[in-house]
Amino acid sequence: MSTTVKQRFIHMTARKLRLVADSVRGKSTDVALAELKLMPRAASKPIAHAVRSAVASVKRETPDQLLKIESIFIDEGPALKRRIFKSRGRATRMEHRMSHLTLTVVPTSAKMNQSVRKSATKETV
Repeated sequence: MSTTVKQRFIHMTARKLRLVADSVRGKSTDVALAELKLMPRAASKPIAHAVRSAVASVKRETPDQLLKIESIFIDEGPALKRRIFKSRGRATRMEHRMSHLTLTVVPTSAKMNQSVRKSATKETV
């Protein structure tokens, strides 16, 4: 039973979000949230919010389930077009880009999750 969470119209470029999404793809949700909490990028906040939302929706149905991020992908959303006025009467166009995030979480076995936690602790030590 997989759970999909979508966040739309995130006010951040897809390129910035993809850097963070690539680092948590395929990891357990516990490890991913721990990494996102310590990550010094602004893009980690909306991704962590989506992971917590997916975990909460699964935990409501089956509370003792261990979860893994199966897929996470970022699509480009619309862009707000604005003008910046320059010298000599000119103006240039500026775009405030937005993104859409889609995250899929699946349950895992206990053995696999323990091995992921062991490898995560080895990396941090």
